[in-house]
Amino acid sequence: MTPAEADRLAEELRDLFKGAEVRLPGSPGNMAMEARVDKAFADSGLQHGEIKFNSPCFMPGETYLSFSD
Repeated sequence: MTPAEADRLAEELRDLFKGAEVRLPGSPGNMAMEARVDKAFADSGLQHGEIKFNSPCFMPGETYLSFSD
């Protein structure tokens, strides 16, 4: 890769992540990236779709453990 190609790629990546620096699940940045990736696949002409699934995520705050008996 030439320096000019590397610069162009770096600029494309900066544009891709602009406004989506924080991408916690369900956050506006995450949703923006999801839309951008969806558009990239749709524009490619490749067959694509989506898979929906629940994923655990860290929730700050107090934690309680309880044991039976």
